[in-house]
Amino acid sequence: MKSIEIDKELEQLRLTRHCNWAKLVSKLKKQLDLHIEALLKERGYKNFKLGYMPFLMNIDPEGITNNDLAKRFSVTKQASSKILNELIERHYITAEPHGEDGRSSIVFLTDRGKKFVIEAKRCMDELADEYSELLGKKNFENLRDMMTKIIEYNAEKSGVPSYMTK
Repeated sequence: MKSIEIDKELEQLRLTRHCNWAKLVSKLKKQLDLHIEALLKERGYKNFKLGYMPFLMNIDPEGITNNDLAKRFSVTKQASSKILNELIERHYITAEPHGEDGRSSIVFLTDRGKKFVIEAKRCMDELADEYSELLGKKNFENLRDMMTKIIEYNAEKSGVPSYMTK
């Protein structure tokens, strides 16, 4: 490829980067995180890190093993354990030894954790209602369906299961 062609292609890239779909997804994710974080702080959750959210929102009422949480998010057991220990210190979860596997524990939400999950869901629903009003209900539902379809496609293509589809 000649230098002039490369320069033209780079210039085209520069002119269109503001609407690059991957950049838009990334920017929207950051905005969602900031909005949810602000709503949660308003409701008294001031020492909460957004990195905790996927873990807390995926602890089933009957509990889940720390190993299953790590697998679900494709993180190492060490990374998962670090977050889980922080959540235990902040009294959002408890961990009990797994009866069958001494190297594993079962994670449960505390009452504080349960209240947080319910409040976080309310915050997300409020934000979804705002977006539904902004875009129109049908458009918002279509957007959500299309995003889910892309996530499922990527999960199938990569062979890595997506916790979003469970």
